Amino acid sequence: MADLSRSEVIKLIALATAPLNLKGVDLSEIDLNGLDLSGVILTDANLVLTNFKGADLAVANLNGANLAGANLAGANLMQANLESANLADANLAGANLMHGNLIQVNLTGANLSRAKLYRANLMLGNLTGANRIQAYIASASLRSANLTGANLTGTNLKRANLKGANLKGAKLKGANLKGAIGYNK
Repeated sequence: MADLSRSEVIKLIALATAPLNLKGVDLSEIDLNGLDLSGVILTDANLVLTNFKGADLAVANLNGANLAGANLAGANLMQANLESANLADANLAGANLMHGNLIQVNLTGANLSRAKLYRANLMLGNLTGANRIQAYIASASLRSANLTGANLTGTNLKRANLKGANLKGAKLKGANLKGAIGYNK
């Protein structure tokens, strides 16, 4: 059961004079689509199955947050901190994660189709079975990431750092690996 409703979150946003601090809050299964949550602090928050479709979460701190099954389609997460966050089975289709901190993130089974991850840091991330058809991951760090069975069809990995990444069973048809660091055919 969520600690706050959508209308309560909207009121808190309107009253906030500094970045809204919702550390550890339970916002599971509520609809926050389209809200401006830029800069919000949601560290260690329970956001399971929460709808953030089209929301602005730029520069938000989601360190350690549980976003399993959340809908972040089309959301703006530019420069967001998602370190150690759980995004298993989340929908990130078309989301902007450019310059984001996704170190040790769990993206197992996540939908990252058309997502923008330019210069994102996914070091040590778990992307097992993730679907990234036509995602833009150019110049991103996937150092030591687990990409086992990931669908990278048509993905732009140009100049991505793949040193130590596990690509066992990954689908790379049509992927752009030009200048990728640590990629051995």
